[in-house]
Amino acid sequence: MKISKNVREKFAQAKAEADAFIDKRAAELAKLAPGVPVGVIRNTIIGHGCACLDAMKIADEIERENA
Repeated sequence: MKISKNVREKFAQAKAEADAFIDKRAAELAKLAPGVPVGVIRNTIIGHGCACLDAMKIADEIERENA
């Protein structure tokens, strides 16, 4: 089964948005941990190997923190 170019583009866009969200959250957390490289923080908050799943997990955690 072939995936259409349009679907591939949607996947790529979703991944780019998820990566941007994760990068933003890592930068926010880095402000709370001076001296810890943002890359280390990013690797700590991700874990599924799928940026979209990781972004949803992080968003859920933020919602719980702000509840």
